[in-house]
Amino acid sequence: MVEINKAPDKDQTVKEDILRSAEIVFQKWGLNKTTMEDIAHEANKGKSTLYYYYKSKEEIFESVITIQLEQILAVAKESVSKISSAKEKMRQYIIVSLQEIHKFSMIQCIARDEMRGNKEFIEKIAKKIKETEMVFLKEIILSGMKSKEIGFPEKDLNDVATTCLGIIKALDMYLLLDDQDNVDPSKKVEIMASFIANGL
Repeated sequence: MVEINKAPDKDQTVKEDILRSAEIVFQKWGLNKTTMEDIAHEANKGKSTLYYYYKSKEEIFESVITIQLEQILAVAKESVSKISSAKEKMRQYIIVSLQEIHKFSMIQCIARDEMRGNKEFIEKIAKKIKETEMVFLKEIILSGMKSKEIGFPEKDLNDVATTCLGIIKALDMYLLLDDQDNVDPSKKVEIMASFIANGL
């Protein structure tokens, strides 16, 4: 569930109510089937109130996703803040970020809706998430390159970070879709995180 910082401002409070209600509705119906009326009903507000604050359900969806992404990255960054090894930072980042992602229904909603349609909008959101994650991944990888812990030259930073992120996303999709092999998902994450970090 989205945790939004409390504020005394009335407009902010109304927006918080809308976003929390929207998360519930999106989780139930997905982006495509959800309407502004559905969100208004869940929030116990008129549609005019929603349109005063947000132009569309897509804008609401993007706001919820942005908040969740910030929360996920904050937890992941905190988990690696006291680790000195770049490879261990990478390993820990993968484990924690994937664990956090699977706590958030809206991030999973992206994967579902990307397969169902609404491609252009979903690609926009996916790009935003990728860009945010890339910044932090590059920080980890660059520190390892400078310390010679990671054996790629600095000129390959973007390529290495892009490839690592692609593998992480593939693992995320694997965890989402393949739950029939009787392997604990947390064990899968541990194994893949070690593969990625130790192979750098």
